Amino acid sequence: MGNRRVIVVTSAIVIGVVAGCTSALVGGRPQLPLSNKNGSSRIFAATSSQMVSAITNAFADLRYRQMFLIQAADFDLVQGWHSTNGFVLEPFGVPASITNVPLDRLGKQRVPYVAYFHVEITVLDTDQTKVTVRTISSEVIDGKEIFNVHGGTANHYRTVPPVRQEEENVLMAILEELAKERPSGKTIVGQRSG
Repeated sequence: MGNRRVIVVTSAIVIGVVAGCTSALVGGRPQLPLSNKNGSSRIFAATSSQMVSAITNAFADLRYRQMFLIQAADFDLVQGWHSTNGFVLEPFGVPASITNVPLDRLGKQRVPYVAYFHVEITVLDTDQTKVTVRTISSEVIDGKEIFNVHGGTANHYRTVPPVRQEEENVLMAILEELAKERPSGKTIVGQRSG
């Protein structure tokens, strides 16, 4: 009976410490249209090499929301995800949020949103290329962890469903760069969201 009591008391203390380690947690999921595993796509009137140029230029020098573009084959930060083609657009710095998203219907409770995107190019024809942007990881910062492994406080990250608008924003940045590189001529053929 004594061992059982020690286990119960120890468990209660551990649960109390863990529960006390976070503060100001918000909860909820983004109140915006959500994406799915197919991501968001657009068909551009451009060759594959023109699209690669537009993508690498659009996301050069951390100018898009402090995000860094790397080859997908070199990316290994999201556990359980790997690709050998395309690019990954990842947040850089601390906190790594790229925007704020509402967690309530009125939009008053906004929290930082952190996302990693896979940008994939598919050649459809000699002058038509489809670009697909998929969110491979999305989280919000919805509180603070009071005691962390390093001591002190840290942001509390929580996984949430991906926000479609952020995938569309990445596609729009690519479209704007392609329009700069090809000022005369049509740059977009059609739009399709997954």
